[in-house]
Parts: sequence; C-alpha cells; structure tokens
Amino acid sequence: MSENPDRHARRPGASGTRGAIDLWLFSRDVDARERIRLAAYLSPEERTRTQRFLDERDSHRYAATRGRLREILSSYVGLPPAQISFRYGDRGKPYLEDGPPTWFNLSHSGHLAAVAVSTEFEVGVDIERLRPVRQDLPDRYFSRSEATALATLEGDAWRAAFFRCWTRKEAFIKALGEGMRQPLDSFAVTFDEAEPARLVWLEGDTGAPENWSFLDIAHAKGFAGAIAAMTSGAPAPTLRIRSRVVVSGGLPINGATTSSGNRS
Repeated sequence: MSENPDRHARRPGASGTRGAIDLWLFSRDVDARERIRLAAYLSPEERTRTQRFLDERDSHRYAATRGRLREILSSYVGLPPAQISFRYGDRGKPYLEDGPPTWFNLSHSGHLAAVAVSTEFEVGVDIERLRPVRQDLPDRYFSRSEATALATLEGDAWRAAFFRCWTRKEAFIKALGEGMRQPLDSFAVTFDEAEPARLVWLEGDTGAPENWSFLDIAHAKGFAGAIAAMTSGAPAPTLRIRSRVVVSGGLPINGATTSSGNRS
C-alpha cells in the first residue's frame, strides 16, 4: 500500500515557529517495534551506518534517533520522513535539502536526544548528562575569564556552573557550523546562575554579542543543555518545549509549553 502524503502535510502549531524555537526532547531507547518503524525512514547511507557500530545498543539508538529526527522535521517541511534529504556544510553541519527555510540541530547524551528547530534562525543545541568531570578542563579549554570564575566555586556549584558554561559554548559553535575549528577559548559566555545566558565576547567580532541569543534547557532531570540562536539583533525568541514526541500516524503531537529567551 502506498503512503498517503497528506499524513505528513504541515499542521498549524507544529510548523508555526515564528518568533520561537521548538525543542523536541525524546528517549533514544525504544522497543523493537518502534525501532523497526523508525528505521524504515532511514536513507541507504544511514542504514549502512547502523551496521558499523560495534555495540548493538549504539546501533539501535542511532537508528531510533535518525528516524525520529526525520519524523519531527517532516511536520515542518511537508514531506514524508523517508523523503527528507540532507546536505552538509564544510564542517559537517546538516541542513535540509528541500522544503521551506527550516534550521535545526541535534544533540544527544546517553538515552536522551534533543532537536532544536526554527523557521527564522540558525540554531545549535547541546545537552549533556550530568556526571563527574575533571576540574582541570576549564583551564585546558575555556577562556581565561571563564576558568578564573569557575575556580572560585566548589562541589555541586562548580559542576552545575561547568555544565552551564560547557553546553552554552557547544551550542554556540554548533550554531556557527564551525565545529572544533572554533576554539572554545576564542569566546566567552555567562554561566552564573543569577545572570542571563548570553555571549560575552567573540574574538575578532566586537558586535557578536548583539547578534546571538541563548536559551537554557532545564526540562530533563539529570541533564544540562542550551540552545544558541543567531538572531542578528532581533528580539530574543521564545522556547516552545516539545517534552515528549507522541506518534500517531507518523506525526508528532502539537502540544507545547513556552518560555522566554535572552538576547546577548
């Protein structure tokens, strides 16, 4: 039986993201039936990649994540998940090949995945499972001002601040599309809990702080996360939380909650 393309047509609420960034949070661990359903959306290249993982769980998680990503994006561009095509920037950042202008970014850590989607702004997202980390990492990778400020903290306060800083910085370089070509010490972000998330400075670009907005992800227990958006001076976007993807006929539900962002 052929698939009905109307099932994947744009729906109000799923694609209406003007002035907002949608955040989809979902588990990468699904049962076998769901995994098979999602894997049916994969491209030949993606299916080949699932076979390269040495660990079966990693293979299953990759298939579920890529299939879910395609399913989410289908509600924005009006294409069936299997027909979505990607192109890649020079540093490997993926973009949609077809459909209306839609920017997205994917991050995952452990069992959790996050997808940020915008119809207006270039975006980057990063999530990290909270875990013990070496306290010399800021000195090795962060800017001097960030490392110095972190050194005044201890224990749980240090770890929380470290992950706020780390995820904001990772989200920023992912939005830039430069990958690790953009050194983590070439810019600074805020990370004090009482201070709005923002870009403080970017080496070689004095006007950069006015062109970026940051949104924190604090909706998954045991994880830290952030979204960076190149807003080019526009008002800070709101964040629409898609806390759980519920699938019905291949389409995610449209329910969402909102929160405000901060412009640098």
